[in-house]
Amino acid sequence: MAESWEDELFPDAIEEEAPVMSATFHPNAPVIATGIVNARVNVYRYGVEENTMVHSLKRHVDSVRGVKFSEDGNVLCSISADASIAFADSETGKSVHKIVDAHDNGLFSLDIWGPMLITGDDEGVVKIWDTRNMECVSTFDEQEDYISDFAVVPHKKVVFATSADSSLGVYDLKKMKMRAVSEGQGDELLSCTVIKDSRMVVCGSQTGMLGMFQWGEWDEVVDRFPGHPQSIDTMVYLDNDTICTGSSDGIIRIVQIHPNRLLGVVGEHSDFPLECIVLSGDKRYMASCSHDNFVRFWNVGYLFDEDGEEEGDGAEDAEHSMIGGAEGGGMVGSMDEEGSDGDSDGVADDGAYYGMAGDVNDELLEELDEEEEQRFLAEHDDDGEYSATSAAAPSSSTSSSTSSSTSSSFFSASSSSFGSGTTLGAPQGAADNRTAAQRRRDQRKKSKRQGQRTFLRGLD
Repeated sequence: MAESWEDELFPDAIEEEAPVMSATFHPNAPVIATGIVNARVNVYRYGVEENTMVHSLKRHVDSVRGVKFSEDGNVLCSISADASIAFADSETGKSVHKIVDAHDNGLFSLDIWGPMLITGDDEGVVKIWDTRNMECVSTFDEQEDYISDFAVVPHKKVVFATSADSSLGVYDLKKMKMRAVSEGQGDELLSCTVIKDSRMVVCGSQTGMLGMFQWGEWDEVVDRFPGHPQSIDTMVYLDNDTICTGSSDGIIRIVQIHPNRLLGVVGEHSDFPLECIVLSGDKRYMASCSHDNFVRFWNVGYLFDEDGEEEGDGAEDAEHSMIGGAEGGGMVGSMDEEGSDGDSDGVADDGAYYGMAGDVNDELLEELDEEEEQRFLAEHDDDGEYSATSAAAPSSSTSSSTSSSTSSSFFSASSSSFGSGTTLGAPQGAADNRTAAQRRRDQRKKSKRQGQRTFLRGLD
């Protein structure tokens, strides 16, 4: 059992037998699944007391490059370099369907929106599948190199796809057509997410540059932000102005967009490249996976503390947060007050080389963007507890592809739930009557106190 900050607990790292290519959190239970180079998909129930393997699935013959739970958590989907897509019951681990030759080339990325599954392969082909009947409803081949990442915008019914050919593809999920593809940016695009009320798409590149596309202006980026010393292979949305990036230097950074600033560091995997970072449904933990064979958990709940409460010298304390140990944990500190290390290269000169260009932003730690707060309220009940929603889908028919069993609706609600009523991320075996909001406030206070003591000890 690992311990961080003061007495705040978090799950130990999970060590796999081979490099981990992908990870995904269950939407409404303390469960995480990993996709591994050795062609296995492992499922764990995580907790502060212990991590327990629930399933170890062998559904592919080559590297598993992506895993994703359905929106209701009932089905676990995985894709592989062998060009297959596999579907398993997340409760029992049993195979419910498999598409053997889903693409002509190895699969590289996937995303899920309602009953739709979106896949991209090594040659730039994007396919959209209707999981109700397991049929491919659209195929696009406008991009020329592997599809590295997807970002779905549900209310606009659009999915963005980044490609190693340096282009951003814009696909219409309602009309099933391609809206646009950007001009080549001269740099492989490896990751993406959508911010600013869906008006901006942020893309990470091979050279460590962040490129920003404005909605409707798809030919060229409208802004670029340097600062990462190596490639930006993965990223996640934090709030309307802020993202987390995972780089091949092994470091997870907090980045603000417009104004552009590197705010801080969540953690790192030494010098091992990061393959994936994901955020738990209750935003309490972030998980990262790397070539070091570890899946590490990081406490990030304090970043979403919605009450904006100050305690003592909180503004000063926030500038001196701490880094968690090898098992995961907190966030590392800051640069000078001017937001620079003195030589404008975005890389600290104190030996930590975290590539930070700015102190930890108090506003990020203490105030949620109004949109983010509304999203939180929409996803939680009146007591502040996380409440996952299920998207029911019509019954499906059996397709002609390989299937070990039939399912009335793959991505619809079912009786399997990994234990109904379980609060995501709750400590295993320990009673905790605090609401989610109270737990986040307590986490924040502990991180402030411990961060101050760590900083003062460094001055001795």
